[in-house]
Amino acid sequence: MSLNLSRKIITLVMLIAVSIPLCFAKDVIRYQDNSANIKSFSPYFIGLLKLVVEHSVVEYGEVELVALSGAMSNARKFASLDSDVMDILWTTTSTEREKQALAVKIPLLKGMFGYRALMIRKDDQAKFSAITSLQELAQLTAIQGQDWPEVKTMRKAGLNVATMEWIPKLYRLVSEGKVDYYPRSILEIQDEVAGAEVDNLAIESSIILKYQNETYFFVAKNNTKLAKRLEYGLLKSMENGSFEHYFTHYGNNAAALKLLSGSRRIFNLDQPSIN
Repeated sequence: MSLNLSRKIITLVMLIAVSIPLCFAKDVIRYQDNSANIKSFSPYFIGLLKLVVEHSVVEYGEVELVALSGAMSNARKFASLDSDVMDILWTTTSTEREKQALAVKIPLLKGMFGYRALMIRKDDQAKFSAITSLQELAQLTAIQGQDWPEVKTMRKAGLNVATMEWIPKLYRLVSEGKVDYYPRSILEIQDEVAGAEVDNLAIESSIILKYQNETYFFVAKNNTKLAKRLEYGLLKSMENGSFEHYFTHYGNNAAALKLLSGSRRIFNLDQPSIN
């Protein structure tokens, strides 16, 4: 065997050795996991992401999900998409957020985050039971996260809303009497009241706030491949019924929907930031 032929064979073997790992390398999807926080609905989205990925493997290949720990504000999450620190987030949509990132416009919660029950102090129920209009509710003070789209919605409806950036602290402001109530999705509020590190909170029993609200997966503007994969997986899971089964059987979702039954007054709010 000539020296030149030997060199060519060695070079070919080296190229094959390098290319094999690349051919079988998995894509990575990095997401933030704040399941340890009082805002405890994150596991739902993580489980849904896993379901969506499973339904897209045949079309798009294997993928590794990587959890990033630690709490982040929504503003920081969107910045993390732009800086390639994180690949995906899930949150309520708004015109501003859809300018910042690419939304996969398939609702993840069937609009149920737009139904808000009120977290209050147990001793205040009689005060809320006497309220018959938004104007009366506006005499009290609500608390919300600083960069949440809901703030604009509630204020436009005339409600008095204070804000705070550090989300795990919000329920404590109610407990300590610094604000009067904390509107939370009917899907979240039962677990959050049960998990609060205080014993004087309750779910208000007579009022529901309602407004248009959709929660989407968001990816970086230039990450169209991941956006298409998520859309494909969501549609597949909806077609075969696994999405509906997951939504209905997750945690306390079935019990949460019962909060809409009975004699609760539903106050409809506008949604100024959704087109």
